[in-house]
Amino acid sequence: MTRFLTGYFLLCLLLPLLACDNLKVSADPIMNVDPLAPTPETKPKILAGHLALRVERDQVEVCSRPFELAAASDDKTVYVACAGSGQIAAIDAELLEVRWTSAALNERVYRLLVDPLRNRLYAIGMSGQLLHVLEGSTGGVIDQIKIGRNAADLAFVPGKDRLVVTVAEPPQASLIDLAKLRIDGYVYFPSPPGFLAMRGDGEMAAASSGLWRIKVSGPEPLMEPIFLFNPSQSGHIQAELRLGGIQARKPMFIPNSSILLVPGRQSATVTVFDAEKDMMLNTIQVGAAPEEIVPSPNPQWAYTLDSQGSSITQIDLIKREAGGHIMLPSNPQDLAVAPDAAELYVLLPGDHSQRGLVAVVSLQDLSVADLIPVGKDPCNLAFTAGGRRLFVSNFLSDTVSVLE
Repeated sequence: MTRFLTGYFLLCLLLPLLACDNLKVSADPIMNVDPLAPTPETKPKILAGHLALRVERDQVEVCSRPFELAAASDDKTVYVACAGSGQIAAIDAELLEVRWTSAALNERVYRLLVDPLRNRLYAIGMSGQLLHVLEGSTGGVIDQIKIGRNAADLAFVPGKDRLVVTVAEPPQASLIDLAKLRIDGYVYFPSPPGFLAMRGDGEMAAASSGLWRIKVSGPEPLMEPIFLFNPSQSGHIQAELRLGGIQARKPMFIPNSSILLVPGRQSATVTVFDAEKDMMLNTIQVGAAPEEIVPSPNPQWAYTLDSQGSSITQIDLIKREAGGHIMLPSNPQDLAVAPDAAELYVLLPGDHSQRGLVAVVSLQDLSVADLIPVGKDPCNLAFTAGGRRLFVSNFLSDTVSVLE
């Protein structure tokens, strides 16, 4: 298997890394109030989940090449994985300052999860060999678990005290018991797995293919199936779904169902599968090069990130068809739906020599309502504080923007 993999790597997961108004009052505002001025009108109440000002409140300097963000469940801390320095940093979500920065983990950490039951962080690195387990309050390393080579993705199993990590060499997923913090089984794949999706009951998982080949003309996917497996049972996969060469990307299960949505980068479609019946139901036409599908808090909707189409496609999860398209000024990098499902926030890196933008999209009429400048090459979004603050990692600025 090692010989077979020579010259191949998880480029589909590496590509994002290759791309990817400070509000300070100058004087006491009370001293500037004219006592004869009319009483200002009362501003309308801002709904939970809306950014009230739609401005960049601050840029917090962090470690080198910040990539993925993850907010703690108490909304007090936002963690950032820095691929350049191989560190994790913790940002105080209220004071907007760095609480701690971990020691270098000697891997280009780029994926990060916060344990909802414990004060722990789990991180993997690009082409990494370890699962890094850190203490959430201090950044101290609790453990480093060997998982193989070329780490691809990690995900919690819903309803289980378990974590799944996929790697390319050997092609497998490690099943990690989080209570005991040890690997208690493996799932073996016929070719390297990539992105993960979990069904809501924790009894089924899907993994895309992660194997690519480098040619003179550029990278191309070598195999493109979707693998189905039980994330709590050791052994081999349960099924392999062939998608006809559409370059499957990050899949998503429709909540409370076995219906699986798979973005096809080459075909500009989302394929709809019934994973229980091993049956393709239909395809949905979306924008060019869809990378992933992000669900909304409103269970009717999800949104595709059309990475080369300068667009977002709204998916009706009930009818399983496109509900509309959102045209953007440039190609998107990441997106997040506000907690109240009224607005969508989309990262637009644009020219890496210039500041990037966050597009604010009204989901009432699917139009761009605002554009907020951030740092250079913004690549990841995370909400906190009930949706009234949005954090953006700026890959080339080595900062995290705070929007409110």
